[in-house]
Amino acid sequence: TNKAYLDLIQSKSIAYYVQESWPILLLAELGCIVVVAKRRWTSLYLLAWAVIAFIMLFFYAPIWYHHQILITVPIAILAGIAVGEALRLLPRLMRTRPIPHQQAFLIFSTLGILIFVLTSRLPLTLPDFQRPPVFITKAAHAPWREQVFLTKMSNHAPKTRWVVTTLTTFAFRVGLPVPPILAVPSYKRIANGELTEKQIIQIVDQYQPEQVLLRENEFPELEKHLEGGYRLLYSYSKKLLYLRKDLKGQ
Repeated sequence: TNKAYLDLIQSKSIAYYVQESWPILLLAELGCIVVVAKRRWTSLYLLAWAVIAFIMLFFYAPIWYHHQILITVPIAILAGIAVGEALRLLPRLMRTRPIPHQQAFLIFSTLGILIFVLTSRLPLTLPDFQRPPVFITKAAHAPWREQVFLTKMSNHAPKTRWVVTTLTTFAFRVGLPVPPILAVPSYKRIANGELTEKQIIQIVDQYQPEQVLLRENEFPELEKHLEGGYRLLYSYSKKLLYLRKDLKGQ
């Protein structure tokens, strides 16, 4: 079973995941043309970033879908350069006679691909931004236990300015901010000492968050530190949700 699993995840290369972004790649190529034509040489670092990332990931396994971000981010910026230049030149093109063929090709190719991207991708992504938080407060089924964390956090959201947590998905789902240093609290940062328990305690003292969500025994000193000013609001499956004592309610 383990061998079959490894064969599965290693059978997908970075090219497999990047291919779904081919319209953005076309826009990025036009962006490179703009960069070279305008002699904005420093902007070529975006191209170097994407190419080097692709080469490094091409010889790496296993590859997951999220690895493509290392390539698609600079590619998207280059695509934005092409779109911005096309929109800037379009009014000038309409006033110019005869129309320069090179500029016309760049503008209409860029805008054509942009329209294709918007019409094909927007319907797929728009529901994710418009989905109401029904699953938090008005689920049609009995709530699963971890949903209770979302419900309780949402109940206190109007009086919450900050949430300190390494489980940032919970804060994101209820629309609550975390201190910037905790925006990416990956296990690697904690394991290599880049993010320490002492720093997180200092963050709690600095930001005075209304809510703190932790994994049980992940930061024992922090749990002790919270006993003075926080109460345990809910715990389940080795997760602990604390609420600052000056806030009332369940």
